[in-house]
Amino acid sequence: LIGCGVVEESYQLANELDVFKVVFENSLCGMLLADLTTNKICLANEKACEILGYTKEEIKKLQITNIHPSNYLSKDKKSGKRDRNYFSGGKIPVKRKDGHIIYVDIHSISVKINGKTFLLGVFTGLENIDVTESIITAIDKKGNILFINEGGCKILGYEKEDIIGKNWFDDFLPENIRDKIRETFKNLIRRKDSKHIEYPVLTKNGERILRWRHTTLKNSRGKLTGIFSLGEDVTEKRKVEKALWVSEEKYRLMVENLEDYAIYMIDKNGKIMSWNKGAERIKGYKEKEVIGMHFSHFHTKEDIENDMPEKMLRIAKEKGKYKGEGWRVRKNGKLFWAQVVITALKDENGNLQGFVNVTKDLTERKVMEEKIMNAYEQVKKALEKEREFKRDTAHYFFNPIAIAKGYLSLALEEVDKKESKENIAVSYTHLRAHETSLHLVCRLLLEK
Repeated sequence: LIGCGVVEESYQLANELDVFKVVFENSLCGMLLADLTTNKICLANEKACEILGYTKEEIKKLQITNIHPSNYLSKDKKSGKRDRNYFSGGKIPVKRKDGHIIYVDIHSISVKINGKTFLLGVFTGLENIDVTESIITAIDKKGNILFINEGGCKILGYEKEDIIGKNWFDDFLPENIRDKIRETFKNLIRRKDSKHIEYPVLTKNGERILRWRHTTLKNSRGKLTGIFSLGEDVTEKRKVEKALWVSEEKYRLMVENLEDYAIYMIDKNGKIMSWNKGAERIKGYKEKEVIGMHFSHFHTKEDIENDMPEKMLRIAKEKGKYKGEGWRVRKNGKLFWAQVVITALKDENGNLQGFVNVTKDLTERKVMEEKIMNAYEQVKKALEKEREFKRDTAHYFFNPIAIAKGYLSLALEEVDKKESKENIAVSYTHLRAHETSLHLVCRLLLEK
């Protein structure tokens, strides 16, 4: 039961149907009943105990000031609406059993029970559902609506007087599920237990999906009179979940059927948690063979001795991602050259949940690169031999000419006859011309 307006409605309903206890215990909000004379808490529901961190026995030993310290009381007078019998306020501090202060929305009203005045408080934490997103109904054993809250009227799109007295099954449920839900209610009445179920309702603007919690109603004599139902509107939530499921399913199918990449999940300790077809094709293992196996199984002995697998996970954990290439081992023992990306998976608080390993087989590229490098080395050696040959050839050409020039120079110095000197000079000039031509030829050869 949510909100002060609902408290007032439930109290009125209690006088008519004696369902106060059912409403109190099954509320999705925290509810407390306190003696206004002593400020002692007399009663608390499960949700109040959950929010405040106490058991029902512990909370009945407390006073209001134990969960609502006096130093906050003066602040609250300005934070909510108040009169003699009613108070409503938002972001009101309350103290949990563990000492933490939390903030809640509080609605309280004074009620009289057996002539004594009590304070009935309803409070919601941040995790509670919105009153406008819930339908609260009471129906008799035939399915006729005896009570509905304002939030329910808003969801259905009708005024309260247009709903009260109508048959819940015939007027507000899709035809294809009426018999099934009727049977569910009959079973609930026979067994007299609670029932959680999710089903759509018909509203003025179409169908809405609600998650229901049902409880049997009894009068003051203990006779079963009907069903109390609280339904949370989860339509938008289910749409988001469906869209997310479709997206996840598409991603799952894509990952599972992607054969060019080995994609698999690793837990925090390096053990394999999932396996796709690409991983099976590249590494040679079937899924049932590798689940639970440490991913270092695919590394070479040298990598394992150098603690490479653990280093990769450490880098991914610290930096968010590891990228690298290296040799890996297939199931048949053959090596393949792998490009590996390991990404750390962390929750919203930054806590490590595991890793995703994406591996691509680049063996063909590696082999091609090695072939190209080998060819380059061969060409490089051939060019070096060619240069050596040209240098040797030039030496063979120029060495005899240099010797001849030396002899001619000596002859010019030793010969006395003018005619002989002229002949030697002409020979020397011709020899120089040949030397120049050879220089040009060798330069052209060496430049090629």
